[in-house]
Amino acid sequence: MDGLRKFFRSVSGRPSLFPLRASPASSLAETARMMFELSGNAALVADLQGNIAYINEVAERFTGVSAAAASGKPLAEIVLLSNHKTGENIDIPLHKVLIEARAMFLPDHTSLSGFSQQRLPVDGSLGPVFASDGRVLGAILLLHDVSRYRLLTDALFLQANQDSLTGLVNRREFETRVARALKKVRAHKGSHALAYLDLDKFKIVNDLCGHGAGDELLRRAAAALRAKVRDRDTIARLGGDEFGLLLENCTLETAKLVCGNLLEAVKDISFAWQGRTFTVGLSIGLLIFDDKSEDVGTLMAAADAACYRAKENGRQRIEIHNSKLTDFHVAGERSGIARIVSALDENRFILFAQPIVPASADKTSGELFEILAKMVSPKGVPVDPCDFLPAVERYHLMPTLDRWIIRHAFEAHSKIYQGDDRPSTWCLNLSASSLISDGFAAFISDEAERCNVPPTVICFEIAETITRAKNSRSADFIWAMKIAGFRFCIDDFGKSLDSLVSLKSLPIDFLKIDGDFIKDMLIDDVALGMVEAIHNIGQIMGIKTIAEYVESQETLERVKSMGIDFAQGYACGLPAPIADLSANFSVRNFSVSKTARGSSSTTFQTSQ
Repeated sequence: MDGLRKFFRSVSGRPSLFPLRASPASSLAETARMMFELSGNAALVADLQGNIAYINEVAERFTGVSAAAASGKPLAEIVLLSNHKTGENIDIPLHKVLIEARAMFLPDHTSLSGFSQQRLPVDGSLGPVFASDGRVLGAILLLHDVSRYRLLTDALFLQANQDSLTGLVNRREFETRVARALKKVRAHKGSHALAYLDLDKFKIVNDLCGHGAGDELLRRAAAALRAKVRDRDTIARLGGDEFGLLLENCTLETAKLVCGNLLEAVKDISFAWQGRTFTVGLSIGLLIFDDKSEDVGTLMAAADAACYRAKENGRQRIEIHNSKLTDFHVAGERSGIARIVSALDENRFILFAQPIVPASADKTSGELFEILAKMVSPKGVPVDPCDFLPAVERYHLMPTLDRWIIRHAFEAHSKIYQGDDRPSTWCLNLSASSLISDGFAAFISDEAERCNVPPTVICFEIAETITRAKNSRSADFIWAMKIAGFRFCIDDFGKSLDSLVSLKSLPIDFLKIDGDFIKDMLIDDVALGMVEAIHNIGQIMGIKTIAEYVESQETLERVKSMGIDFAQGYACGLPAPIADLSANFSVRNFSVSKTARGSSSTTFQTSQ
């Protein structure tokens, strides 16, 4: 019975029960019957000739063969095993087990093909059966149904490695395959092709027609790309409107032909949506890698850089990797990362406040300022965000920047408004990556408590795209912070009607109307209609509205006449260093001429 206990302990893993010994008074079949009749595993016992001496009820069900029909038949004739993924036959190592008198496990991804023609995913082992004197009497095959486990693992694999929108593999799986291809080429020589693809005009479709149209265009483009590559090649969605292509065992000339076909396939897409028709295209960066190539990250950066040049040189074209240009690009990115990390360590950032002035008679919301930040070089020279922000976003440093800004903004607010019974509300921009980063909500709460800043005087501005994203973590963050007392503003609202759906389910305090509508509303009736519609929605929902990009007195007067609650832009005041603020320093003290040094072109979060 000791062996039986071993068997039941193994049920949660691979079924095994070795060594199995027959008692002197029992036959091989009788010993097996006593031990396995009540188990949940299929058990088949074969004698020294490989013929079946015993089969339990579970094995009858698995194979579709009765015990009577199976008795005396070769084990290999009744049990047909194959690889679940490739379909290749798997031989039962019966002879080896009998000769070597040791147990063996079946390989991964094993399936049992029953007479019903269905393939049952199984796990199992094959081992010897010993007589009491140590002689080998035969072998026993144990099989366990792992179909539910296999379904679960397959589903988890797809979730982790497949893009849910397009059905293509995602960036993680793509980079895994590139790494595998790089390993192969280092071992066996040869060459592979890697391409970075960017869908041209996607942003136009997404902005004009909404998130749903953008998703459908991505699905159409993915299908067109997949149809033009071999089954053994990999096409992936890397994120947004970017795709990756891996062509294994491929020369440069062949890769150029394939990429040319992809250009034409996407160009042929005539995308129609609600009465509008769009033509789209591709920009492709292509490179060949071999046994001398560097790591995956370097290859991806090189292909990305080539794709960027394709866009800069006119789009709808292929750019071949140029090592000198790419080295400069990658070095520049790394230099940008070094500079931003150094600036964070040395506190070489300056916080600016731009006034958001009341435009209506209602002053109940108090005064608002948007807090912006800019970096300065060690010599005190302002650094253009275009020189480092792409690298910051690529290397996922936005949460680090956001934390720096929050920490120092809270400290400054506490110092400026200490003892003030009506402190101004400061609006801080948050990136999408910060909202879903671990511990971010706790960090904000801790900083507010440390600096004694009331949550009600802090408003977080989030991009409209964040509210459209199907990400419960973002919504959870917003609700948790709102319950704690913080306020929220949706930035650039109006780019997509899809946002209206999420707006109803989120606790939003302010809508900042997209600046493109504000800039054009004096000359474009459609833009004017959009501004009026967004303001009306805000009124119905009890949400204050803010007009951004108010650049002229005429625009400001129009904003006031429409009843919009707040205005922000050059006509209301430029950003000024928060060091110039004091508790009695009102938004009315700001003017266009006051701080030309606060140009929005030098801020992380541009605002006008």
